[in-house]
Amino acid sequence: MDTKFTIVIPVHNGMPYIKDCVDSALSQDYEKYNIILLENMSDDGTAEYLNTLNSDKITIIKSDKLLTIEENWARIKDIEMNEYMSILMADDVLEKNYLSSIYKMIKKHPNCNIYRTNINLINEKSEIFHKSDIKEKITIYDYLNGRLKFTYTETFAGYCVKTQKYKEIGGIVCKFRLMSTDEKLVMELVGENNYMAVASEHSVNYRCHTGSESGSPNVEAAINGYNYWLNWIYNLNNKKLRKIVYNYLPYHFNQIKRFFDNRSLKILKNIYELYNLNENDCYHKIYFLKIKIEVKFLSIK
Repeated sequence: MDTKFTIVIPVHNGMPYIKDCVDSALSQDYEKYNIILLENMSDDGTAEYLNTLNSDKITIIKSDKLLTIEENWARIKDIEMNEYMSILMADDVLEKNYLSSIYKMIKKHPNCNIYRTNINLINEKSEIFHKSDIKEKITIYDYLNGRLKFTYTETFAGYCVKTQKYKEIGGIVCKFRLMSTDEKLVMELVGENNYMAVASEHSVNYRCHTGSESGSPNVEAAINGYNYWLNWIYNLNNKKLRKIVYNYLPYHFNQIKRFFDNRSLKILKNIYELYNLNENDCYHKIYFLKIKIEVKFLSIK
């Protein structure tokens, strides 16, 4: 086992879940790794808990002032890490075979830039309520299709990537409270001519709860991040990706419009105009009636 990993955990006020998170990172059955905690002026007991940790695997990098979530994550690209890196949310939990599962995929698919395992969705009590079922090879087209159809539950937590590649592309875009910038990052790392390798094991437990960023997000940031991601896809000038957006964006928006409420309509208008969606298609028509815009139909082949 010559491959070395770094697990990065950005945290601000991580109680009560940070203990389980760190314990799971320390309990890996693969030996060659370290853990870096980016502590961001916590005042809920997190900082005091971290000070009690006694492991040569752990490094704690403290901020000297309170940072935004974007600013804390921006520190990741500038720290020294091993060949492969994984970012873990402070409320998520790894199974002990996480790194060993990733290691097997690296040996099997050495040319990939990004790897993951299947995941479990857990609640506040750590009870599993959903298990993912993702195939071993995921192209950029599979990924976008799955995201817009909600086949894939997205969180960058639990992905493992080549550190050099992460730094080359500048890391995650630190805007919009990281909303939808993780989708962009995954697509950049997968690439248009490569794929992501996925282990069959369910080695990451992603926690869904009201206190998380995704559980109680900033609506304006979410809308702007969504708009940024879809504009970035359009500007790739990849007709196949555009076609996927054209086919599945209405379904996707129908699922999330209850969350975005009326504030999503401006973004919906911009995106529909960008992708030249068909106002005569009854599947789309309800949206055009609501926002009263005229869009000329242009089929994307």
